Amino acid sequence: MTWLKALVDYEFARLRRKKSFYILVLLTLLPIVMVGVAKAMGAGIEYQDDLWAFLLGAKVNIYAGVLITPLSFLWIIGVLFGGDLLASEVEDGSIGLLASKPVSRLQIVVGKVVALLALFVVYYAASTAFSIVAARAAGGGLDNLEYAPLILLVAVVSTLGFAMLAACIGAYLGKTMPAILLSIAVYISTGILISVASFMSVKDPEAMVNYIAKASMLVPLTSLESWTYFTYARLTGSATLFADIGAELLDKYYPYTTLESLATVAVLLLAAYKAYSSKDF
Repeated sequence: MTWLKALVDYEFARLRRKKSFYILVLLTLLPIVMVGVAKAMGAGIEYQDDLWAFLLGAKVNIYAGVLITPLSFLWIIGVLFGGDLLASEVEDGSIGLLASKPVSRLQIVVGKVVALLALFVVYYAASTAFSIVAARAAGGGLDNLEYAPLILLVAVVSTLGFAMLAACIGAYLGKTMPAILLSIAVYISTGILISVASFMSVKDPEAMVNYIAKASMLVPLTSLESWTYFTYARLTGSATLFADIGAELLDKYYPYTTLESLATVAVLLLAAYKAYSSKDF
């Protein structure tokens, strides 16, 4: 596995030269920053028993509209780093040098994905740690902390899914920024289509939330992000961003959402390899 270590080291060295890497470092501090800002402005923070989950973004309440959390950027982080994963080296021509090394293209893709996966794990782990620190500083509790590893897992998988979408597009186009913008367009357009379909199909306003939640749980990519919140809600019983969908609906569609999320990531990984291997370097 010497080749894997070498490729991961190479990719980390490349990532550290990117501005997006330092943006990610700053994002891990969001829980502490938000608590500090709230205290400085004299704003009240709901000292709930699991404040750490609230600051991380795994649980929301009436402050959700004004609170920015590490999980708020889940899909954006995936798209930002995924769009750069393969396209940037194709764009600047440095991929030719990497492809000339005694490693296969599959190994190159695997090495890059493993490095990206490790980066996401470190990001969410650090964000969780800072959420705990900020919660204690604000006088909040650490209830349900045993679910932190689970939240870490689903957040990493979700982010990786969005990253691979952008990586696939970037591998085909060979350009970073168009890959990022097109991935964002795919995500936003998916959400818009779900909302439009719901308004056209449901006349009862109270049933609208349930319909949108049901549709989003059955749409690739959108369900990836939702899976983070749904998993936390299902296992802890705590209020989440989608608390209004109801326990019955969540239990009914959760298995499908889980399978779809994992399948989507697997398909995108395969697509990234196929796109990358079709390039002539």
